[in-house]
Amino acid sequence: MEVTKPKNFTIALLIVPALLGLAGGVVGQIFAQSYFLENFFGLPGYGEIDFSKTAGSNLVISGPKKVIVQQNDKIAETTNSIFSSLAGIYPKREADAKATLGEYYKKSELQGQALILSSDGWLVTSLALDSSKLADSVVVLSDKKIYSISQAIQDKLTGLYFLKIDSKDLPVKNLADYSLVQNGQLVLATSLLGSSRLGSVINTEQTKTESFSTDRFDQELVLDIVLRPNVDGPAVFDLAGEIIGIIDANGKILPSSQLAGALSGLLLKQKIERPSLGLEYVDYGSLTPITPAVPGQPREGALIVKPSDAKEIKNGFKEGDLITFLSGKPITTANSLNVALQAFAPGEKVEVDYWREGKEHQVSVRVDKLQ
Repeated sequence: MEVTKPKNFTIALLIVPALLGLAGGVVGQIFAQSYFLENFFGLPGYGEIDFSKTAGSNLVISGPKKVIVQQNDKIAETTNSIFSSLAGIYPKREADAKATLGEYYKKSELQGQALILSSDGWLVTSLALDSSKLADSVVVLSDKKIYSISQAIQDKLTGLYFLKIDSKDLPVKNLADYSLVQNGQLVLATSLLGSSRLGSVINTEQTKTESFSTDRFDQELVLDIVLRPNVDGPAVFDLAGEIIGIIDANGKILPSSQLAGALSGLLLKQKIERPSLGLEYVDYGSLTPITPAVPGQPREGALIVKPSDAKEIKNGFKEGDLITFLSGKPITTANSLNVALQAFAPGEKVEVDYWREGKEHQVSVRVDKLQ
């Protein structure tokens, strides 16, 4: 007797293996994502990057691929905006119609790179220029316009050169608030030669000295990449396109806070006049007190010490005084005394808050001109 199998049974025989195969594929994909990606490549398989296992972090990034794409787009956008504020310095020459490329400036002739600092034509560069031979060089902007250099002023405090060209409405990038720059922050360097370098901050306040002075700059910005001023561009920017450092002739990165005083003098008086208080100090926040601190006294500030040149301490201050505020601005490790002072011009008065022998005082001091 022939037994006829139900049609539903036949369909089930076809569907069940298919479902088992599909389930096996899903399980395999989950295994590949969770095991191979995470264990071999350190990448998550479920749309999240979890940093909660890292000490001191509760960060979880959802959709890391989207975040990376957005960051790449931001970097490209910032790079393009930075490029328009760059300028090249070339040896001036006459056009030679007889040579194929004789009527053009070529990248191989580039002497140095500069950054536009003001819309009316002030630029900064690490390239040393003889002020008596300015006619021998020209500035070429990113839009290919060529300008003569009317002034070149060296800032003795940083060693940088400030150039003036006769122009207006130039694209300018803002100076970043350097006190907000943090270790681990991503930064960008862009060059006229077409390259862009992405790095991160290792140290915002590296210095080889224990004591500081209001009359010099000791700090430098340190990155995880090495930058060359004539190859990688004149400056370092954050991802918002603000200037956080200038690359000097030796490749050292000078914090943007070191430009403020020089630039304000150039804009107001067409010359550099640096402020001075004639004080040497130690970063109080970096010290560990052996005895209990004075109640109410801040844990940050500038602790006044005797000058290394054995001169007298100026403006009535004494060794051991702790300066905590400059005209209402707190003095901290990130906003050191010499950096905060750059916001003032010689001749201005500043209100100085300081502690002496456990008591808080305030005094008005006239800012000197750095000689």
